[in-house]
Amino acid sequence: MKKVLILAYDFPPYNSIGAQRPYSWYKYFKEFGLYPIVVTRHWDNHILNPIDYCKASTQRNIQCETDEYGTIYRVPHTPNMRDRLLIQFGITRFSVLRKILTAWYMFTEYFFPYFDAKYGIYTQANAVCLQHDISYIIASGEPFLLFSYAHKLSKKHSIPWIADYRDGWSTNYNNTKIETLFFNKIERKIISTASHITTVSPEFVEQFHAISNKQVHLILNGFFEDTPLADIQQDSSQFVISFAGTLYPYQEIELFAHATTLLPQEIQKNIYIQWIGLNFYMDQKQRVFTLFSKNASTYIQHIFTPRIPHEKVFELLQKSSILLLPASANHAQLYAKIFDYLRVHRTILLFPSDNGTLSHIITHTQSGIICNNSTEIAQALERLYAEWKSKGFVSCNSHNIAQYSRKEQTKKVVEIITTI
Repeated sequence: MKKVLILAYDFPPYNSIGAQRPYSWYKYFKEFGLYPIVVTRHWDNHILNPIDYCKASTQRNIQCETDEYGTIYRVPHTPNMRDRLLIQFGITRFSVLRKILTAWYMFTEYFFPYFDAKYGIYTQANAVCLQHDISYIIASGEPFLLFSYAHKLSKKHSIPWIADYRDGWSTNYNNTKIETLFFNKIERKIISTASHITTVSPEFVEQFHAISNKQVHLILNGFFEDTPLADIQQDSSQFVISFAGTLYPYQEIELFAHATTLLPQEIQKNIYIQWIGLNFYMDQKQRVFTLFSKNASTYIQHIFTPRIPHEKVFELLQKSSILLLPASANHAQLYAKIFDYLRVHRTILLFPSDNGTLSHIITHTQSGIICNNSTEIAQALERLYAEWKSKGFVSCNSHNIAQYSRKEQTKKVVEIITTI
């Protein structure tokens, strides 16, 4: 059985979309005839906020685990000076100094291992290549330092590698002009040596093709179809609406907030909104809190949770009657949360239409409602509330979702790998 080295920074027990993607390869590769070996950071179980994310691993030695799926090497994490300042003094103090250090690390970590806090992953991956007969390497970014590691390992050991983009690198919307120019040159050099490129969203395909002049394969995120769901019904005592995961600045949650002010008071008093995991993103939590405090109904109840285990997320989603999917007409992006939403068969409320992949999935699976303004959202909420009030639940007759399972997407990855 040929061996695949997977370089992944995010990986369970760390709970993120970025961790689930490489874990799905680890879980299913063996079923399709490949043996996965993962090199990742050692993660502790208590990552509840950005400061926890930066802390040193409690385990200080490299751990090797082998189970029915494959082998995992977990490399201890040691925070750099910037992160030590954050851990010791909090997010408000020394912010200018931390920004200076962030810029310093950005310009040096690709060239000098001393300034690369993740370099232990490269060192262990190199040891794996020396110890095992590795046939392929796949690196999932960001962090895009993993692409650099895969590039070096490929050149050193003559092993083909695949670049898996979960987001933009030089094209990331968060980049400054200087960052875009700096990363563009590095990205083009590194990506030129990749045998294949994969990405998570149709909206990224042309973007990465333009950078690499290579074919870019679409591998969606998906959901774990073989993970059992608890038998949990919708809450019949409250009209529960939920949002799970990351909220980006360009997602137009303002449309929904305004829509709630257009609802009759009876409906407002029965709405209970769960913001699942938003405590991890304090700036966006504050955005939502401020938005609803100033511009929306004061009758609506809100609860914000920290990051919680994936199975607990599903339980909260199952109790919900509506799942919120704010989008942007000007910034098309395929949010991975849509696949977890599909998994629990609850009505999805997409707003506004992205005129792209999200709208296509909602329409193709008949899994929800697409609205373009606050008035349409309010009208949809009134209809759904009337159904919930009458029956104690909101019907969702979604179908055609099997193609979005993580196993099906992993099968596509294997087909790409075995063409090398």
